[in-house]
Amino acid sequence: MRELRGDWRDLFNNFAIALDPRKMFLALAGMIMTFALISVWFWLWDKGFNLGLGVFTKNFSVVTMPAFFGTLSDKLFATQHLYVALAGIISFYAGIIFIFIFAWSFFGGAITRIAAVEIAKDERIELSNAIHFGKRRYSSFFWSKLTCILLFLFFFLCIFGACLLARIPTLGPFLKILLVIFLPLAMITSFLLTMLGLGATFGHVLFFPAVAAEDTDAFDAISRGFSYLFAEPWKFIWYQIVSGVYGFITFMFVLVFSWMLMLIMLFAARFGMGSRSFSPMIKNIYAFFSEFFNGMQANPNPQMNTVEMISTVIFAAWILLFAGFVFSFALSYFFSGQTMIYFLLRKKVDSIDMTEVYEEKESEEELKEETPPAVPAEQPKA
Repeated sequence: MRELRGDWRDLFNNFAIALDPRKMFLALAGMIMTFALISVWFWLWDKGFNLGLGVFTKNFSVVTMPAFFGTLSDKLFATQHLYVALAGIISFYAGIIFIFIFAWSFFGGAITRIAAVEIAKDERIELSNAIHFGKRRYSSFFWSKLTCILLFLFFFLCIFGACLLARIPTLGPFLKILLVIFLPLAMITSFLLTMLGLGATFGHVLFFPAVAAEDTDAFDAISRGFSYLFAEPWKFIWYQIVSGVYGFITFMFVLVFSWMLMLIMLFAARFGMGSRSFSPMIKNIYAFFSEFFNGMQANPNPQMNTVEMISTVIFAAWILLFAGFVFSFALSYFFSGQTMIYFLLRKKVDSIDMTEVYEEKESEEELKEETPPAVPAEQPKA
């Protein structure tokens, strides 16, 4: 039974909590889905998908993207107007942010659910239960992130739209006077923007754990994330520092351990197969990854025969899967660490014991107890 002290020392349990095949599998699936969706998004922009902004009217290179995501062919934000170009840039990166929120609202939510139950009850729920919870509460996970962005844009556009009216030639001077008169309203709105920006930037990491631990909606998760951040800002920073440093150390340990495992395997394979068979295979693997990450094309050495090509592709797939599991630990640690930080801040602010967590089994039993059994209708007497 893991003993919880209710202070920063509990953060050193994050390694054991994160090193869970179920969490790492969900993290790996999330990475694959995110990579696939972003690749499709880049491909759409490369083919001219512009959301009706008309920014691909001529060749004009503004932003250079990593080569392994596919080429954007020097026509990414083509325009002669600055505002249209800015709208194109914003919409492009807004699509990427939306993809991350869309994918990790499910996978991150399922990971935090497993971590929340494990922290509170020292039990690891089944993967199917975590997936079911992630699907059932997907809207809460999704809107907890997106609502903050939409609110920030709303208040920002209020100030921007009001000031934009001052550009009207005939009404401009009068509107400028009104803007100066109502300057305090703009300052209040700016204050709300500042608080919202700070809360969303730093407190958004607590939204998923709030939903996973309390089975709550998006607005309650946002409220908890903001209140815990602003109530205990220094403890929040201290917990993040400890969790981040310890996470870096543990990830380096996992990385070195995995590298040694791979090195020993290749070393043994070289002596078993012999250098004549082993060296060409390694060269084919290197050529495979060079082609894959430079152009998203799995095109190994054309001089290989069919057997060598199949073995190279399978070997490369196993290496990619192995590397994916290594980096999935980092994501599992991140979500598990933020869940632990949420429990610690909840205990400090609301004095709620760390063993308190929403349990689906108990809620189902209570629902059955509250529902009275059906009484059979009396048969009419003949």
